[in-house]
Amino acid sequence: MKFLVVCTTDSMIWNFLVPHILFWMEHGHKVEVACSKTGFYFDELKHKFGFEIHEIPFERFPFRKENIKSYRKLKHLIKDKKYDIVISQEPVGGVLGRLAGRKYGCKNVYTAHGFHFYKGAPLIDWIVFYPIERGMAYITDTLITINHEDYMRARQFRARQVIQIDGIGVDINKFIEISKERKDIRSSLKIQDDDYVILTVAELIPRKNYETALKALARLNWKFTYLICGSGKCEHKLRIMAQKLGIQDNVRFLGFRRDVNELYKAADLFLFPSYQEGLSIALIEAMAAGLPIICSSIRGNTDLIKKGKGGLLYKPDDIQGFTDGINMISKNRDNLYGSFNKKYVKKFSVEKSIADFYNGILL
Repeated sequence: MKFLVVCTTDSMIWNFLVPHILFWMEHGHKVEVACSKTGFYFDELKHKFGFEIHEIPFERFPFRKENIKSYRKLKHLIKDKKYDIVISQEPVGGVLGRLAGRKYGCKNVYTAHGFHFYKGAPLIDWIVFYPIERGMAYITDTLITINHEDYMRARQFRARQVIQIDGIGVDINKFIEISKERKDIRSSLKIQDDDYVILTVAELIPRKNYETALKALARLNWKFTYLICGSGKCEHKLRIMAQKLGIQDNVRFLGFRRDVNELYKAADLFLFPSYQEGLSIALIEAMAAGLPIICSSIRGNTDLIKKGKGGLLYKPDDIQGFTDGINMISKNRDNLYGSFNKKYVKKFSVEKSIADFYNGILL
């Protein structure tokens, strides 16, 4: 069959969908991709992975007039190529992909990587996104969700079929089969053997809630190193905050990295106070690496972390709670939390996700 994967951004495909697309291609399907070009991802998808990729300049905000032109371009593409299935992702790609797919008789599959409306979400997100998703469900053949809260919500919609899969998948072996020694990785990062290393892997954007992390760490009265792996618009603001809190010498901004598997091995604890997640890849990776977790008790995180077994969960703005949790886990050097995570994370493996996603598409 001929698949068209529609995403608002190329980064969504690069970060989450490459193993799935390669699997579909290996099973004899013709797979093409349509998305906007936002960075190096587009060219890498085209040249490194050999994807047939169509640039369509989607805008993230649904009501931008530029999306009208993008919709027309997408319609022409689907009309000309005669796809069997349109597999849409993200709010804008999800809406325009399904509308165009419906117009030309394609089967519509939509993957919700995390609805923008959720328990505790801003009212504006409910006003804008909830009616859109509820209405679009009427023209959706299969709606795929990746966490329990979204699944229960989607079951109230009128999609022909709603299923839940355990995330989009992580290559767990990548975090087990690391040839470098921990001490060598630390040495390359100029970290002492006896340092307690706390790690966060996430974009530097408001919803990742680095402010709570920095404020919680500032209340510690012992030596630590905090590694921030990621890039984003909040970096300057966070650097200034670290200085004002007096912990600038403890905080390291590493930027975008391709060696995150090694960073997990160098760390002692994964800290993740995010306000909003679907089902975090970074959190699954940290679990696969055998790290104890301290994270926010929000949708998605609660699907992954079993409180008291894999780590500790606190409300996103509970600064003292995060501080107490870090103090508690730092004293627990036998790492029972990490051992539990390494076993539990197997249900979120890329192999299982690929099979579940593929079966969902063909249902």
